[in-house]
Amino acid sequence: QTGPAVLKPTQVMDITNALAAESQFSPPFRPFGANSSATDCTASVGTQIDLSGLDRIINIDQFGFTVTVQPGVRIGDLA
Repeated sequence: QTGPAVLKPTQVMDITNALAAESQFSPPFRPFGANSSATDCTASVGTQIDLSGLDRIINIDQFGFTVTVQPGVRIGDLA
């Protein structure tokens, strides 16, 4: 056993393609970002999805005090 496959998408379509039935990637799919989670997202089978390449800040709403980001954005990037 060689371990899980790792997908490093840079656009959402990369994930969509990986989830398609005819894809070379196999479930279970385990997404992770900055590895700051308290849960163990590692696996010995399936596919890990490294979301750090999806790091766009999409919108900053100064009036509503909210921000919309992709999952790879780090807290320090918002400072």
